[in-house]
Amino acid sequence: MTSKYGELVPVSGLSGESTSPEIVTARFEYVRKALAIIENGLQIGIKDAELTPQGELIVTLRSPEVRARFDYLKDNWPQLKEEISRLRVLLQEVKGTESDIDLIDLAYERLAVVKLNNNIATD
Repeated sequence: MTSKYGELVPVSGLSGESTSPEIVTARFEYVRKALAIIENGLQIGIKDAELTPQGELIVTLRSPEVRARFDYLKDNWPQLKEEISRLRVLLQEVKGTESDIDLIDLAYERLAVVKLNNNIATD
């Protein structure tokens, strides 16, 4: 898949348990549209993406290089835009500490869960 910035975006999980051409095509179109909305909403390129068996979309942003999980949408694009808004605010709040973050999970209503890397020193 190609990003709006002309970069190739590897996507895993499209075939899932089924390799039916219709299902793979539907998943591809779903991911293509979601990635376009995410890139437009954040104005950040996407490095790679994974469609989980549950339909959640995990993307790695290019800069800052942060992984984010978006909820299964089933064409609920307003929900995706709301998750993007939460991510945009959160990225501003954690600016400069992005390397400490393993994953930002937006698959919750009205909040984001930030999972930190295991290599963070604590006092």
